[in-house]
Amino acid sequence: MISDLRPRLNLASHPLRNRRLYRTAFGGLVIFFLLLGGGAGRLWIRSAAQSRADEKMAAELELKIQAADKDRAEKANQSEAMKKKNGDLFTEVNGVINRKNFSWVDFFARIEEALPPNCSITSIKPLQLSGTRLQASFKVLTPGLPALLKLLENLDARNFKNVSMTNEISGGGRLICEIGLIYDGPR
Repeated sequence: MISDLRPRLNLASHPLRNRRLYRTAFGGLVIFFLLLGGGAGRLWIRSAAQSRADEKMAAELELKIQAADKDRAEKANQSEAMKKKNGDLFTEVNGVINRKNFSWVDFFARIEEALPPNCSITSIKPLQLSGTRLQASFKVLTPGLPALLKLLENLDARNFKNVSMTNEISGGGRLICEIGLIYDGPR
């Protein structure tokens, strides 16, 4: 019995091995790599599914973009066709809008400021209106030549352009004159 209790001293022929430790470590590594592989496989499957969903969404978006481009091209063609068909109507409507934007109040206020005390306007005839520019002629009743000259000076001082007298009729001690001018709008 004593011989069985002796320690082995020849480790070369009978090395000490803790086989349970090595098997546990190897088994742990195998389980770790299996879990790691399973997680990687799960991520790969999830990313593949997401990739397919993204490709499907991209295809749908591409179809929507193509449909929108086609619709935009159709609208542009319709717009061009309407411009060709109704060009005169558009020009007329734009002219009406421009005439509506013209400040008649400012125009008449400036003419009234320019009138000397004894003068009066008998008629106004707008000849051409484009944007804020108006070419007009009007007839003025004045007591004499000094009042007419004062009126012409006042019109020129209030930024009316091309002020000219086109016709003059005298009668009853008064002058009836036709004056033409261009008004460029408020400044």
